[in-house]
Amino acid sequence: MLLVRCEHRDLAVRLFGVGVLDEGVRGGLGTGWLRAEGGASGGVAGGQGTVGTLRPVLLALLSRYENLYIDLSWSVKDHYLIDDGVPSEEWLALIREFPDRFTLGTDLVGHFDSMERVLGESEPLLEALPPKEAEQPSHGNADALVPKKGAAPLP
Repeated sequence: MLLVRCEHRDLAVRLFGVGVLDEGVRGGLGTGWLRAEGGASGGVAGGQGTVGTLRPVLLALLSRYENLYIDLSWSVKDHYLIDDGVPSEEWLALIREFPDRFTLGTDLVGHFDSMERVLGESEPLLEALPPKEAEQPSHGNADALVPKKGAAPLP
């Protein structure tokens, strides 16, 4: 599993844009790719608004690659998925189309005392999905992606 993350949208476009991601995923079909925060940037979304092409780009990539997974944490959750406690119908439709390809997550590092609150912020999204589809991003997909033996050193 390869986690793809870029902190700044400018950097993501120049160094790890959709073309580069597309090339990497296509070339690594034996490797699972997890796109952190769906490829969104909280800095850009918070300062400039959301990027209207994010969902269509993810739809195209998910349609093309069975080894691509999307993390629904932080900036994608805060700026795209849920607005004032109401989940986006467009994003719900995308999750329903690919229920086995999304995971919930957090950006918590080092201190985890707020984990329950942070993950609880995704409840409106999960409640809007049928139970089986809600189970998949809440924990089922992550369970399926992580090896049962845990991390292992590369040969």
